[in-house]
Amino acid sequence: MLLLPCGRLAKSSCPRCSSCPVEDHLHVPRCPAPTAAAEWSKRHLALRTWMQTQQTAPEIEAFLFEYLKTVRQPSLGVPTVRAWSRHPHLFQRAISSQAMLGAQGLLEGLVSPNWRHLQALHFSYIGSKKSVNLWASRLIQQLIRIGHYMWKDRNRLAHSEDSSWYKACKREIDIGIREQFTMGLMDIPPHSQYLFRDSHKTVLNKSLEDRQH
Repeated sequence: MLLLPCGRLAKSSCPRCSSCPVEDHLHVPRCPAPTAAAEWSKRHLALRTWMQTQQTAPEIEAFLFEYLKTVRQPSLGVPTVRAWSRHPHLFQRAISSQAMLGAQGLLEGLVSPNWRHLQALHFSYIGSKKSVNLWASRLIQQLIRIGHYMWKDRNRLAHSEDSSWYKACKREIDIGIREQFTMGLMDIPPHSQYLFRDSHKTVLNKSLEDRQH
């Protein structure tokens, strides 16, 4: 649990958006916050670039790229990819087996072995000497990295002033300061009264760390 600047433990809500009261690992790649959407698009594009540079079979690239979209848009369902394949039956088996593993499974590196078989045939057709085992291993790594970078982006924002936690803490402290100025100094110990020598506007303009004291 993160200790907030105001001294309270952070709730289990998402630090990027205000729509998720209980954040879990499934929410991190699906968070609707603008920063999460931007990071997802960035990583999605990076995966596609990697697949192209590694001579991935076009039909594999097309399906995996579209299927990953359903992580954030589950209503899309398993995509119907109109990609021509020299091995249509194997391609359809790969799609079916990947659908059983799910889009979340794909994001976690659970890849149908049929993709490896299809890629091996593609390497053979184009005369590539690349290792299909290495291709499959690195594909899994690339998929897992998407979730890793989404988590890093989440943590970066969680520890910034743009965090929903930080903003909630700031609001809470500001309300307390205004209420205290309204009540006056009667219940404030003498050794702490110097904190209220400034106007409430001056106090509210101080840093959050100074305000909480």
